[in-house]
Amino acid sequence: METLYVVKDNKITQYNGQTKEKNVLSEAAVIEAYGQKAIEEINRFGFYNIKK
Repeated sequence: METLYVVKDNKITQYNGQTKEKNVLSEAAVIEAYGQKAIEEINRFGFYNIKK
């Protein structure tokens, strides 16, 4: 099963399936938009801050 991620409040976190979020992205979409570093930071810290 593919890991999904949620974008909320300028942060990306791993989707746990318990909330009704609309901004759910696949791992490939997160890597394409924010790079592999985003996935590494989510795995390490639990979230990734989106820099504007």
